Amino acid sequence: MRIALIGTDKRVQEFQAAFGNLHEIVRIQEKELPNEDLTLYNAIFDLNYENTPEHLPYYAPLKNRPVVISAVRTTLQREINRIGEVKCALLGMNCMPTFIDRPIIECTVADRSDRDTWFNLGELLNKKVSIVDDRVGMVTPRVVCMIINEAFFTLQEGTATIADIDLGMKLGVNYPFGPFEWAKKIGYREVYQVLQAVYDDLCDDRYKISHLLKQYALDHKE
Repeated sequence: MRIALIGTDKRVQEFQAAFGNLHEIVRIQEKELPNEDLTLYNAIFDLNYENTPEHLPYYAPLKNRPVVISAVRTTLQREINRIGEVKCALLGMNCMPTFIDRPIIECTVADRSDRDTWFNLGELLNKKVSIVDDRVGMVTPRVVCMIINEAFFTLQEGTATIADIDLGMKLGVNYPFGPFEWAKKIGYREVYQVLQAVYDDLCDDRYKISHLLKQYALDHKE
């Protein structure tokens, strides 16, 4: 399978580590996208789409072509409504760093008829596919970012140190990383943006962001 890949260095590297030995992956720089013949590819993965939603008009005319976009802070239906007709098979994926190269791909569809498209892609990528509701935050990103936010509240209150909180989460619930470790790997700004998107969507106080996390996001603009 020939895949067109668009995204930041961190996300592209993780995608290539996961799938580069299985398929031909061609990275396309954003500035090259307007002149690229996307019909030459079997699938398009835009891992940074939420930061570049202006890319959708390039993908929309690709009839029945699988186009996978990062869709944690937005929804597929919202993007489709934004531009009108979309002829491609628009699919959503959790493209946050640390979640791309995992045994299960967390993904969404706007149309139930696209479920088979995702399952077929999963087979080609040699990954299991878990299709969740098309909603802001998906499932895993929302839960992990909430845990990170609570850890920042705990640190902010002086209840425990970063090292203690990270160790407690890894030993207590067998997480691969502690919340502060995970926030650094994902990117503090990314965590902040996910929580802000979920809060804006639901207006639920559970997603109010710790002042300390907000400060980390401002200080680290990676």
